[in-house]
Amino acid sequence: MIAEIQKAAPTTAIFFMQINEQIMNDTYYKALKLAQQLIEHERELLGYAAE
Repeated sequence: MIAEIQKAAPTTAIFFMQINEQIMNDTYYKALKLAQQLIEHERELLGYAAE
């Protein structure tokens, strides 16, 4: 699923890498904060697509 998202929106790759890194470091709160940033980024992308 992640590969499909990254193929459709390559700018999300950095978010997934950072989130994965935080999870591997057991810093789940930071991972959640990054996930919020990813969601906001996706909203912006969808806004551009709707225009």
